[in-house]
Amino acid sequence: MGTPLKWFPLDVDAFELDEAARTMTFAQRGIFVSLLCWQWREGSVPSDRNALKTGLAVRTVSDRKHLWLVIRKCFVDDGSKTGRLVNPKLAEVRVAQQSRMRGATNRQRKKRNLVTHDVTPLSRDGHAGVTPPVTPVFASRHAPRDREVGEMKKDLAHTHEQATA
Repeated sequence: MGTPLKWFPLDVDAFELDEAARTMTFAQRGIFVSLLCWQWREGSVPSDRNALKTGLAVRTVSDRKHLWLVIRKCFVDDGSKTGRLVNPKLAEVRVAQQSRMRGATNRQRKKRNLVTHDVTPLSRDGHAGVTPPVTPVFASRHAPRDREVGEMKKDLAHTHEQATA
C-alpha cells in the first residue's frame, strides 16, 4: 500500500562510503535508487523478476544483469511471506518516518481540537442570563461555521435596530 511520505533521507556519506554502493556501476546505482524510491512508496518491491523488469522498464540484457546484481547485494525478503523484498536500512528509516509523521499528525489534531467557551449570554435588556451548557466551537482559521454566521447576522440586525431607533 502506498504511503503519504513524499521523500526519504539519503545519507550521502554513508552511501558513498558503503562498500556495496562504491562497487556499483552508474547503471546499478540508478537501478538501486529507483528501487529505493519504489520501496519508499510501496513499502517493498516485488521479488518476481517480470514484475521488477516491467516496473523499472528494464529492456536490455545488460540492464537485467545489473538489476539482479543490485537485488542480490542490497535487498532481502521482507519476512511477510508475500514474495516482497526490502532494503533493510530503508525499511528502518521508513518505519521511523511514519512514526514521526503519525506523531506530528496527532499533535496537529490536538491543536485543532474543539475549543469550549463558557459564555454567559445577555438578554435583550442587557442583563446576564443563565449560563448554558458549554458548547464546543471549532477553532479554525477558516470560514466561520453556520451557527456563528447566524449569530453574527443577529448581532448586525440588533445593532441596525438600535441605530435606526
